[in-house]
Parts: sequence; structure tokens; C-alpha cells
Amino acid sequence: KKFFRRVFSLYFCRWKLKEKYLNSYVLGLMATDGSMVLDKKYYKEIIEVADEQIISDVANHFSIGYSHRKRIINNKERHFYSVRIPKYVYEGNEECFRGNREGLFEVYQKSNKLNFMRGIFDGDGTVSGVPNSKTLLRIGFSVNFKHSGILKIILDFMREHSIKVNTYLDKRGGKSYYISINNKADVNKFFNLIYSNAKLYLKRKYNIFILRGFPDLVTNQ
Repeated sequence: KKFFRRVFSLYFCRWKLKEKYLNSYVLGLMATDGSMVLDKKYYKEIIEVADEQIISDVANHFSIGYSHRKRIINNKERHFYSVRIPKYVYEGNEECFRGNREGLFEVYQKSNKLNFMRGIFDGDGTVSGVPNSKTLLRIGFSVNFKHSGILKIILDFMREHSIKVNTYLDKRGGKSYYISINNKADVNKFFNLIYSNAKLYLKRKYNIFILRGFPDLVTNQ
């Protein structure tokens, strides 16, 4: 069953891509924070995160509304925001966003790779300060062990741009791959690649770079 599902997934991802409708950043964010929900007879793609800003920006990008809900997690009230992605963005590629996401690599290859990677970074990436430094930063990704397609995209992007990464598998719990960029030059390169002339991006993460003295590539200030 798994074998036929994999073949089915790769077939549709490879031959039914609709290049003119690919919205690369949104597809990258869908890969990490999206979920296919069965609505009566049809699937719909929902992106849900805790950052209202990016959901609001994605909704405005498509001229649609978005939703808000509250959840109690560990006895604390948390707020989540979601937007339903128009079907034309991913139509024909539904299988790529299910299971291990293996077919996503085909979508990534047909997309604007820089925008797609920014979407993945906003979903599964982190940026944090280096201890005892006011300027140095390190970048990391945490990828579910089952999402081999996302891992393949990240490693391919790093190889293509000669960015050195450290990768290891944490076998505890649900198992996750951790990919980190620690070299100063490579952190700078990654920042410049994904944020140059960015239109959609998670401001909370971007501002961490700016506060550490990185150039403002979005507004060119």
C-alpha cells in the first residue's frame, strides 16, 4: 500500500505541476504548516500558525479573509490563525503535501527556490543568538523524521549554494532531523539569498536579523 501511494504521489507531482500558478513562498509554508482537510467530498488546504501577521499578509495577498481560534495548551490560552489557500495554487499537487512529502521536491524544482525556501524557513526554521556575542547568529531547522521531502529540499538548497550545514537525527520521541548553519559567512549568505526583495515573510524572524545589525533587504533602508 505504501509503495503504490508513493508511486501515485510522485506521478502526480511530476506531471501535473501548473507552473504559472505556483506561488512559491506559500507552497513552502504549506509544506511545513499546512494541512489537507477533507471538506465533504473535497480537500481544502489550510495553513495555521500562531503568528497573525503572516496569515494576515497571505490572506491579503489572495484578497481573502482568515480565521482565529483559541486553544488551551498546558493550561495556557494560545491563539492560532489560519487561512484557506485557493485551490489553484496547489491544484494537481495535493498528494505532494501529504504523508512524507516526498513529492514536494518536484514542486520545489518548478518553483522560485528562494521564495520556497523562505516559506520553509518561516515554518520550520529558527534563528537565535550565539552565546556571548551581540552580533553573531545561528540558523536551524527542525524537520519531522517522516517528512523526508522537506529534508531533501533543505539539503539540496544548501548544496546548491555551498552553505555548510550540520545534520543529525534525534531519535527521541517522534524523531526529528536537525539542520544547523553556524558559520558566520554561511548565515550571512542564507539571509541575503532568501530575503532579497522579499514580499511575503515572517517579520518576527526577519527582525531578529535586523536587530543584530544585518542590512534591511526588504525596505532597502
